Amino acid sequence: MSLQWTAVATFLYAEVFLVLLLCVPFVSAARWGRRDPVGLRGCPGAGVGFSG
Repeated sequence: MSLQWTAVATFLYAEVFLVLLLCVPFVSAARWGRRDPVGLRGCPGAGVGFSG
């Protein structure tokens, strides 16, 4: 029985790690947007369009 719970725990930890790893690009983009208000958004060649 102990081996089964070890396998379940390993799977769940791996799943949590994978989800956090996949969230890294979104968190990084949000942090760059907050910390660098002029940086990438202010560059005309950055590929970010301004509406209005």
